[in-house]
Amino acid sequence: MFPGSSEKHALKAPLVVAEVHDRMPAVLESKDFGSWLNGGGAALLRPAANDVLQRWPVSKRVNSSRAPADDPTLIERVEVN
Repeated sequence: MFPGSSEKHALKAPLVVAEVHDRMPAVLESKDFGSWLNGGGAALLRPAANDVLQRWPVSKRVNSSRAPADDPTLIERVEVN
C-alpha cells in the first residue's frame, strides 16, 4: 500500500453491527495508526472491539441525495415506532 492510498477489507462484524450486517470494513483505532503506516497491517485486520462503535436510529433523510451532506441533523437519534 502506498501513502495516501486506501484499502478496504471486509471482516466479520462485531456484535454491535452484526444485527444489521454480517461483515464490515476494518476500523483502525488511532492507537494503531503508526503500526499500520509502518507495515503492521495484517495483524490489525480484525473486527472492531464491541466498545469502539455505536449505533442508533437516524432519519430516513440520511439516504436522500437531496439532503445536504453537512446537515448535522442527519445523524441525530430519532424515535422508532
